[in-house]
Amino acid sequence: MRKTLDFIQTSEFIIFDLEYTAWEGTGARQWSGQNEHREIIAVGAIKVKSESMSLIDELSLLVKPNVNSILSPYIQELTKISNLDIEERGLSFIEAMHDFADFVDGLPVCSYGMDGLVIFENLLLNEINAQGHLLQDKIDFSLSLAKSGIVEESPNILPIYGSKAKITKMRARQGVKLTVEIPSLPERPKQRIDFYFYDIVPWVTTNIPRLTGRSSGELASFYSDFNVEGQIHDPMFDVKSILFVLKKISEDRHVVDV
Repeated sequence: MRKTLDFIQTSEFIIFDLEYTAWEGTGARQWSGQNEHREIIAVGAIKVKSESMSLIDELSLLVKPNVNSILSPYIQELTKISNLDIEERGLSFIEAMHDFADFVDGLPVCSYGMDGLVIFENLLLNEINAQGHLLQDKIDFSLSLAKSGIVEESPNILPIYGSKAKITKMRARQGVKLTVEIPSLPERPKQRIDFYFYDIVPWVTTNIPRLTGRSSGELASFYSDFNVEGQIHDPMFDVKSILFVLKKISEDRHVVDV
C-alpha cells in the first residue's frame, strides 16, 4: 500500500485551492474573451502530515483583483464572496503571495487541477518576475497572456487562454517548479522562493473512478461521514474535501499508482 503520493518525500505537504474571477461561460471558452483573466480572489490552504493525512495548520485569504476589480454577479453567486468582502478584507496580490509563501515554506503543493498555473498567470498579470519549469519535460517555460494563443517561434511560451490551454495543463500535470521573486513591501522584505506544484486529479480518479469530472468541493460529497461546515467553491471547504478523499485512498489496501 502506498501511503502518500509518489512525489511527496517530506513529512508534511500543502493542499491548496483557489477561486478567481469568472463570468458566465468563461469556463467553456477558457477565459479567451477580451480582458478575461483568472485573477485570484480567494486562497484556501492546509498543511498536512504525510503519513497520517492529518491536518496541521490552515490559511485562508481574500485577494483584491487588479484588472477586473469589480466581481461579476456570476462569481459572487458561485463563491458567495461579495465586492464588499473583497473591499473590507482583501489583501493585495503581493501581500497574499508573501503570506502564501510563508505558509508553504518550501513544501510540495498539491491542488485538484493545475492551480499552480493560475498563480503563474497572476504573477505575470502583476508584472512579478517568475520562471516556470516543467518537471517531467525538463524544460523552462513561461505563459502567453495573448488571447490568440501562441506563435510557433516560441515553443517554450505556452498558451493559458482558449482551446490550446488544455495542452498546457496536460503538460504541467506532472509537476511545475515556479521560481518567484516576490517584491518587498514596507514591512516585508523581498522573497525569492521555489514552489513545487502538483495536480493530483489523475491519482484520485484512478483510485476512485466515480469521482471523474467532479470538482474539488464535490469529492467528499460521496461519503456520508464527511462533516465540514461550508460550501463548494469555498476554498477552505474544498481543500478539506480533497484531504478527506486522500485519507480514504491512503487507508485503502489496494491503492493504484498512476
